Amino acid sequence: METHSFSTALPPLGQDVEYQLVARLLQATPAVASQIAPIDLVNLYVALKTKPLALLVGPAQSGKIAALRGLAQVLTDGDPFRCQILIGHPWWAKQSGNIALCTEAQTRLNTHKLIALLEETWQPENAHRLCLAGLTRISPAEVSGYFSEIAAQIQTGAITCLPSVHLDKPIPYPSNLLLVGTMDTADFAWMDEHLLAQATVIRWPTRRGAIMPAPRGPEVSHVSQEASFEALIRNARAARRKLRWILKTPLLALRPLAQMKTLWKNHVDSPASVMLEDVLTYLANAWTAGGRGLFDPAPAINLGIALDLSIAQYCLPRARLALQQSLRFRHKLAALLNNQFPHSMALLTGWGGV
Repeated sequence: METHSFSTALPPLGQDVEYQLVARLLQATPAVASQIAPIDLVNLYVALKTKPLALLVGPAQSGKIAALRGLAQVLTDGDPFRCQILIGHPWWAKQSGNIALCTEAQTRLNTHKLIALLEETWQPENAHRLCLAGLTRISPAEVSGYFSEIAAQIQTGAITCLPSVHLDKPIPYPSNLLLVGTMDTADFAWMDEHLLAQATVIRWPTRRGAIMPAPRGPEVSHVSQEASFEALIRNARAARRKLRWILKTPLLALRPLAQMKTLWKNHVDSPASVMLEDVLTYLANAWTAGGRGLFDPAPAINLGIALDLSIAQYCLPRARLALQQSLRFRHKLAALLNNQFPHSMALLTGWGGV
């Protein structure tokens, strides 16, 4: 999805439809999720603009499912034909007399619901509208079957099989279908290349105490969901073009990323180009098509937050093995991240990186 041109001035706030949509997302968060920070909701939205799959991993009862439901409501307007939130893994089956049978039944239900949503997404009336499938409280089996395997098939251009089902005809994976899973785990170390290519793994934080609410403007009752689809940027070429327009002096603004690239080439086996493309695409999606920062109205602050989150989500996971093997690499990376990128530094510290 490419953005072909950019205006030279910001549109009036009331005319920036994507900005209004994100404002509605912050307003639509259920009361039970009052401890969800606005940055986490916006990060989830920006991540799904960047890649079609996302995994929310973190402690139970931390607001992951509430965030998923709030996002689905806003992006699909609660349309049951365009949105399915399903039980990812039948943990309830432990109390049944036949765990294997119940698990198979739940898997078949989820797969057939997903196939129906795939078909609905391809309907002409939905061509420019987002559709979303959510799988809650998944296990490693669903990470493999619904995320790693689907990610691998997206790269080939079509879906030919899903858990428990082999399709008679390949189904192209539509760019406007989002797949989100939530997983209750303290540490997520599953990082195969297929998954990283098409999914963003978001480490959902544990919040203690009240979160300060996001600044609220006028109540937003309804905005077009087509704004999000039109704003998707999914390739580095379009991302670079948008960042040149946004940042004016991108080489200076993205200097920390250049330093990360140098460290990467010296210590990590996987190509730096793949990591850089993911980061640049996420950064471009952190601004609306109209040029407003989604994390903060100040361009420098918005860039700092987006850089921090993109390093944590697209750089560190690919470098985890190298970080475990090289103390020197860990110390150099810690020196780069310290005082500038708190989310990334916290993840590195949690891995024993410093």
